[in-house]
Amino acid sequence: MLKQLCLLTRKPGMSMADFIDYYENRHAPLLAPMMPQARRYVRRYVHPEMNAVSQTVPDIPFDCLTEIWWDSREAFEAGMAYLREGERMQRIREDEKNVFAGPTSPVFSVEEIESPMRGFEDSPALDGLRNCDGTQGALKLVFLLKRRPDMSVQQYRDYYAKSHSKLGERAMPDALRYVRRHVEQEGNLSGQFKELTFDTVMEIWWESREGFADPENQMGEELWNEIYQDEEQLFATHANPVFTVLESDSPMRGW
Repeated sequence: MLKQLCLLTRKPGMSMADFIDYYENRHAPLLAPMMPQARRYVRRYVHPEMNAVSQTVPDIPFDCLTEIWWDSREAFEAGMAYLREGERMQRIREDEKNVFAGPTSPVFSVEEIESPMRGFEDSPALDGLRNCDGTQGALKLVFLLKRRPDMSVQQYRDYYAKSHSKLGERAMPDALRYVRRHVEQEGNLSGQFKELTFDTVMEIWWESREGFADPENQMGEELWNEIYQDEEQLFATHANPVFTVLESDSPMRGW
């Protein structure tokens, strides 16, 4: 399975509500039928949240995290060849001008590592927008994590797997999911490789915001301090961006 993620920013002067409306009712219905090889096509609109460690709300450098899933890289290449046939690519690029800030949006694939938490699988959001901020169903917290500048990618991933993720598992025994998605740079539709400002998209899922905030789920001071100190061995900052999502799926062949 190849999972490609795109970081999309709305056109300057466009409200978030107008951006979501255009993407869902115009751009996604245009693009989805042009990707018959794709297994899943989902949009996840961001809502900034407070980082509990730094007690700040860092800026999120995009408005939508879009995911496209393929059976393999070969399926993806076949999909791109299909898009380049006839006027398909021209139609997509012309419509992108109505909704996105530009054609140079970052794109990446992921190496996905999941901890054995309680377990939870969503059905796709096929019937309109689904709010995942914990007020109506699951709370999905998404973190953008950057490694320390003196660490190589391999050193960072090894330390995360052997040390920091184990602390996270101890601290969140009631979480539904805890997954690390380490990024691999990819070219966008314009063939450009735009540098990313993070190394990992990390997700933590809870049954609800109330469950996440329940005092019984809060870690003790000793474990909190241990996690804080371990972050300094791994991340460039404590103030990593955090957001929840409003998500929607297109009815692709995977469902």
